[in-house]
Amino acid sequence: MPPHHHDPRHHKHHHHGPHRNACPFSEDSIGPVLVALWEQEPKDVSEMRKIIAERAPTNLPILDEAVAKTNGLITVRKLVRHLACTRIKVFVETLEAIEAMEDRVAVILPLPHHHLHFANNAPRELLFKGENELPHHLDAYDATYLPSISLKEIQETFSKVKAIVFDGHFKNGHVTTREEVVHLLDILKLAQIFPILLLHIVPVVPHHLRFLPITGQWNILEI
Repeated sequence: MPPHHHDPRHHKHHHHGPHRNACPFSEDSIGPVLVALWEQEPKDVSEMRKIIAERAPTNLPILDEAVAKTNGLITVRKLVRHLACTRIKVFVETLEAIEAMEDRVAVILPLPHHHLHFANNAPRELLFKGENELPHHLDAYDATYLPSISLKEIQETFSKVKAIVFDGHFKNGHVTTREEVVHLLDILKLAQIFPILLLHIVPVVPHHLRFLPITGQWNILEI
């Protein structure tokens, strides 16, 4: 019986193991947008800049600086790697800075499980909530509802605060957050109080909440 010959044209190549474009960084460390950019690899820098401007605008200064330093002669993959490494470096420096701030970090719930260490370390007087009814995993936290605080109390309390941790969302290139937090930031802005804003970015805004753009010259860092 003659040997059976396999025609390679009839067979598709099956790649086992990790995808060749799998991102080596986690979403928690660099954010979902950079992970998506790594895996999808935009065709050029201008397309990449458009995506970042719309979905992760806090990364724009890093991107523009890297492009300027290389006179635009940088591949998309190298640019994403640079953004990722810079993001991780900033994240570590931010955590170190927060530790040095000790009891001067205000926390506004809700936050996801992996960021609750901020709430656990915050003094009771700096623990707040941006909505009256919190998710059940936060029932144990005795947090003050932001709209219940007087203007005078806000100014006195936040005059000593170095950073505020809360959640936000990117929409049309703007950083947005719940209406109650925007109102707080507007009060602080008028009083010339500008703590660092540490944002956990949520991919989708819950349908029952109203998120508004954050305006003003704030130092915003993603966590």
